[in-house]
Amino acid sequence: AVALGLAIIETVDRISVRVKVPLQVRIGVHTGSVIAGIVGTTMPRYLITGIDCVIVSAVEKEAEPGTVCISEATEREIMSGSWHFEAHKPIGIPGLGLVGTKTL
Repeated sequence: AVALGLAIIETVDRISVRVKVPLQVRIGVHTGSVIAGIVGTTMPRYLITGIDCVIVSAVEKEAEPGTVCISEATEREIMSGSWHFEAHKPIGIPGLGLVGTKTL
């Protein structure tokens, strides 16, 4: 997911130059559990829900344009020396507390 986020940022940058329109994207990545399923019969929709959806939304909101912001849970999972993460301020999640974040 982190590699995909970086690829998306690079692609948006190239498109921005090509169309001469300032485009920016920010990416948030979190690792956790979700519940997913199809909801409705007349107009079925695929729904993903859970506390980890709330966390990733908050992580993405903390990302600066042109960066990937990850949660500490994601950092623990990837444990890769190929990326350099910088500490970012913890974010408060109602009912959960502070969640640490890093920026790539």
